[in-house]
Amino acid sequence: MVMVLEQDLQFTVPEPELTQEQIIQRATDLQPWVRREAGASALRGTYSPELHQAFLDAGFYRMLQPRRFGGYEFDIPTFFKVIIEIAKGDPGSGWCLCLGAGHAMQAASHFPLEVQQELFGKEGYFIAPFSAAPRGVATRVEGGYRVSGTWAYSSGVPYSTHFMGTALRTGADGKKEKFLIVIPRGEYTILDDWGGGRTMGLQSSGSNSVLVDDVFVPERFTTSGGMLAGSGATAAADDDGIAQGARIHGNAMYMGNILPFAAGELACSQIGAARGALAEFENVVRTKKRVLEPQILMYLHPDTHRTYGQALRLVDCAESLVLSAAERYKVLCEEWVNGPVRPKEEEFTRCASQIMKANELAYEAGELLFRSVGATAARSGELLQRLFMDLQMQRTQWTPTSDRYMKLLGQQHFDVPAEPIATAEPQLVPSTTTLRSTSA
Repeated sequence: MVMVLEQDLQFTVPEPELTQEQIIQRATDLQPWVRREAGASALRGTYSPELHQAFLDAGFYRMLQPRRFGGYEFDIPTFFKVIIEIAKGDPGSGWCLCLGAGHAMQAASHFPLEVQQELFGKEGYFIAPFSAAPRGVATRVEGGYRVSGTWAYSSGVPYSTHFMGTALRTGADGKKEKFLIVIPRGEYTILDDWGGGRTMGLQSSGSNSVLVDDVFVPERFTTSGGMLAGSGATAAADDDGIAQGARIHGNAMYMGNILPFAAGELACSQIGAARGALAEFENVVRTKKRVLEPQILMYLHPDTHRTYGQALRLVDCAESLVLSAAERYKVLCEEWVNGPVRPKEEEFTRCASQIMKANELAYEAGELLFRSVGATAARSGELLQRLFMDLQMQRTQWTPTSDRYMKLLGQQHFDVPAEPIATAEPQLVPSTTTLRSTSA
């Protein structure tokens, strides 16, 4: 059943007839522009305001936004396909777009209708990073909390309308507990600590730190439970564990489980990077001669054929794993909400773990291509070098996450409680840190 407010705001969908195939094609068409700007985007730390406007016009930020709030409410496989296409042009730009646009789904899943109207209403779309590590401290006051903290790696924040982060509050038992806060733009500061050679790769991913300094966050802009745990059950869910968004919008996509989607966010840019490396490898071997005998163009030699074939197989398998897991995720969401039998939490974790394997395969493909084309690929400014560094940079994130999902999968299967995680007080960033205006 779809929930109706007495004074429900009416939002206009910019292109009501836009199809999933059309929005994927728009991403393919924008790919050359994204690639041309990759160098400048790396220096800047994110894609340009002009590309941001092009993404807005294409409808990318509205892909997972509910139609009642002016979105297209496309499915997860469509979202992943769009991000992969953009990431082929520049993995960092794909990462920034994905981590900014994707969390509209969580906002639509875990907040009451009247709060969603506020979140989606001001701009007509919702762009927000989600920083899951509890790097903020919240003190309860009348009507909400005073929050301070610094959240590193807030990917997608440069063009954000809001910031979503995890903070610590003191629970009824006196212990620290995690909960989620949402803060509108203008009440947080984006730190100038990304891009311009500060990291080995993904310099255009907009993964800046966010500083919040004693900001009031009303109670209605907070939530806990499933948004942080990954399950459908939330503090504001019905007794049957279905997140309220599924009923508000009549769409099982908003049932609340985040694990497979979060894994897919990591994988899309990795696959895009590997696809981009495959295309650049072909460009190089068609024009470069072998050093050893016979000194013919590389693309004519069997060694190149073998390398290309192996890399292509790895990337194809990686992309197939992600998209098949996304389709399975759709089915699981439907079964969770509508039955006839509710799937086990283990099934969602299996999807996430499958997607994490795709990361591994995509990385193997990119590494193979990089080391097989010759030393010239290692020169600064070479596209294969940049793509390889992007793959390496992202590996630092998906490798520990993959290990976590594998352990979680085993714990769920054998019905063994997960290991407790110690919670430490977060530290504020020193006042000497260079700041950048949130108007950027």
